[in-house]
Amino acid sequence: MNLYHPEPERRPEPRPNPGRALSFTVGVTLLLTFIILVAGARETFVASDAERVSFGGPGNFGILTEAMRVFEETAGVPLRPDQDDIDRTIYFMTIAASGERGFNTAERILSEVENFDEEAPSGVPDGLEDIWRAMQILEREYPDASLEEVTEAARRGLFVRGEDPALTFLDSGQYEDAQEFFAESSYEGIGARVGRTDDINVISNVFIGGPAEAAGLLAGDGIVSVDGEDVTGMPVDELVEIVKGESGTEVVLEIRRPWDDPDSQMSVTVMRGVVPTSIETRIFGEDTDRPPIGYIRVERFHRETGDDFEEALGTLLARDIEGLILDVRYNPGGSLSGAVSIIGEFVPEGLAMYEMTREGRRIEWEVDEDGQAYELPLAVLVNGFSASASEVVAGALQDHGRATVYGTQTFGKGSVQAFQELSDGSALYVTVSRWHTPSGRQIQDTGIIPNVLIVPTLGDYLNDRDPSLSTAYWDLVDELAPAPAV
Repeated sequence: MNLYHPEPERRPEPRPNPGRALSFTVGVTLLLTFIILVAGARETFVASDAERVSFGGPGNFGILTEAMRVFEETAGVPLRPDQDDIDRTIYFMTIAASGERGFNTAERILSEVENFDEEAPSGVPDGLEDIWRAMQILEREYPDASLEEVTEAARRGLFVRGEDPALTFLDSGQYEDAQEFFAESSYEGIGARVGRTDDINVISNVFIGGPAEAAGLLAGDGIVSVDGEDVTGMPVDELVEIVKGESGTEVVLEIRRPWDDPDSQMSVTVMRGVVPTSIETRIFGEDTDRPPIGYIRVERFHRETGDDFEEALGTLLARDIEGLILDVRYNPGGSLSGAVSIIGEFVPEGLAMYEMTREGRRIEWEVDEDGQAYELPLAVLVNGFSASASEVVAGALQDHGRATVYGTQTFGKGSVQAFQELSDGSALYVTVSRWHTPSGRQIQDTGIIPNVLIVPTLGDYLNDRDPSLSTAYWDLVDELAPAPAV
């Protein structure tokens, strides 16, 4: 991380890692699909004879029925798949059964479903009759296909809903990884967050101290291939599957760096390993005649973030900082309790935020009344990748008049999700409520509007400048500077 003390005679740009501020508009599900988690390659499942016998039977819809019931009970709305949902689901099932990714096979199966004249048994839930028919056809044409993989594909297709953009189906391995990610302050992976723009998967952030950063990957790098396999048109979740692997193993990424040469490509070898997601601190101006300004970057919120932040802030205060810059750019969120703890360090009383459930119930989150820095001048840095709990922090500090917020409008993920585990160890990730700032602003789809809007230019990217950090720093210096003597 290339942070340095500003020189007295000029106003340079205190700067985090080069390329980190490069922003892309990426429509992706935060955290669950952005983070490249690593837990080793999943073993290929081979169907047993018993499974093959009952491949298309109504009993196999038990897990689908359970998933639908859990969704409806948690979300409070019925799951009513339309024809597009059904067609997408059959496409996923066909890939799982046949191993073919082209549209031709799926189109053929869809056509056969339309002409299938057998009535679905009574045990098949309403609306899923075509799914049952597709299973009958797939069993006949692909007798060695795995029931587990086909039904998993069916769930993955059904539980992608426009009404709830965060709704996600996780198989048992992904659910285990997600639980570990939320609980721990480090995890195994290459340490990169990815999204999609145009027709290519793009690295939207590299984690401080992680393998991707060590290998020289930057935010904005487009991933062209992985270990020689072309991934330009591959969905993000499939890209995650082939990038992940055991810690200590290598993966080779062919990348395109558009700001260098849009047509050139380079090969980067990344050694997978343990990715820290810790809080990072710095002090600007400590050895100058200007007031010392602390800097804390929060990469994400996990269960220990509140304690980690309290310790980091205490360390900076012990070194007599006179102001603080809190950086939550590229922070996708995580544990809400960590966010509330951070707010409580700066706000003595009142609401940190409140949430409204689907039933209209209001749940209030009060700040902890044992903060360390109620009067400390404070700036908060955000951007379009600041989401969820990081937006809660920025919005609360803004509402309470405790901070000036700098940067660009945040992502706008103000919804609360819950994991709902199913009987086979898989899970649904379902929206249960919406977050609001203390003043009543809804975060979902709107985000937090900075007090000082700063949009980095191409020149900033190319010349390794960070105008948000620089502006916040010098505004704090000007605020703290003594008035000239007369």
